[in-house]
Amino acid sequence: MYHKRQDPCPDTGSAFGGGGKGETGDIAGTDVGGSAEWISGGFLERPVSQWHTCFTGWKKGVPMQHSKLKCLVIREVDFSEHDRYITVLTEHGRRLEVLCRNARRKGSRIAGAARLFCWSELTLYESRGRYSLDDAELISPFWGVTQDIDAYALACYLAELSAAMTDTEEDIPALPRLFLGALHVLSERKRPAAIVKPAFELRFMAESGFLPQMDPCSVCGAALTPDSVWFSVRSGSAACGSCAARLGADFRLLPRGTVAAMQHILTSDLKRVYAFQLGGGSLRVLGEVCEEYTIYYADKLFDSLRFYHSLAQL
Repeated sequence: MYHKRQDPCPDTGSAFGGGGKGETGDIAGTDVGGSAEWISGGFLERPVSQWHTCFTGWKKGVPMQHSKLKCLVIREVDFSEHDRYITVLTEHGRRLEVLCRNARRKGSRIAGAARLFCWSELTLYESRGRYSLDDAELISPFWGVTQDIDAYALACYLAELSAAMTDTEEDIPALPRLFLGALHVLSERKRPAAIVKPAFELRFMAESGFLPQMDPCSVCGAALTPDSVWFSVRSGSAACGSCAARLGADFRLLPRGTVAAMQHILTSDLKRVYAFQLGGGSLRVLGEVCEEYTIYYADKLFDSLRFYHSLAQL
């Protein structure tokens, strides 16, 4: 059984501590730094009530009010000769579909800010439930992501996952900060894709309401030690060795480093989610568990994920 998160994760760090890196699996916290400063204007500064209610229903003779929102472009589709549709993730974690007229015309003032993985301030207006782009100002382009095929493929997967797990009626406030942090560390090459991918998957699923129970044992309630944590994706929880042996199912023993990394991802402040190091078998198991957990609860297979994995075979 998964456990829906009620409050944002506190900055408590890893429950099992650790230090060092490598096959032993212990993680070493490393501050990525500058996670709020590198994005102009900060995060989540405008309450949802101020932007959601400012869209007025269209009536003949009544002028439409515009709204400015900071948005991350997570999908783009060109159509006709000059236009483009984009899917954006707003600063509050809500997905919107936006029509960008003339975005592909030469010299268009909105062209550079309405591209994939651009973090921009968009001026939108709504008519009969449809959004159109009136103006756009680029904040951060994250061009570095496009310079590395692995980073770009991973970013495409994160975008597809985000689009699948969000809608136009509900906010996931942590998501834009989590996604922007991933793009930042990938673009600046501060963290490898093998770290960013499981960290994003696990924390995103937790913020979406699928928070795994890592301690205590979900069966007998006993406190778990770092060397005896058995985890089940299907139940979304951990168990002690004796309970896992009795239940069987899909419980697997997690390396000490994997346990510490999962605790760090789930409990750290959003700006430090990617601030850890892990290697060897512990990193491999972390990747396997987080991906399996994501696919199971998202209940979807992702084409972009298959492409990402195909790159490892080249």
